Amino acid sequence: MKKLLCIISTPPFKGAKVIEQLESAMVAAVFEMEVSILFIDEGIHCLHADQKGHQLGARSPGNLIQGLQMYEIDHLYAGEEAAAICLPTDVVVLTTSEQAELLAKQDLVIQ
Repeated sequence: MKKLLCIISTPPFKGAKVIEQLESAMVAAVFEMEVSILFIDEGIHCLHADQKGHQLGARSPGNLIQGLQMYEIDHLYAGEEAAAICLPTDVVVLTTSEQAELLAKQDLVIQ
């Protein structure tokens, strides 16, 4: 089984990039890839629980993130900077060296 890491570093409501990345991860999972998602930099803000994208006329990444388990995407990670925010319990915070180890184990990486 191929391993795919999706790195999300864009804020949640800056264009459609985050939504497209999450949808790509779901499609990869449907095709039997082992998908992991790493939230870093501004991308950690996608993990905030109470997103109100509809007020901006945008889709909320939080809704897609909540549905990832349906696609058997259970490997969610965040960079150390995420330790300062309230994270969902299924997100593991990784140090820089742990992030490098995660990257090294992947067959494909999308960013």
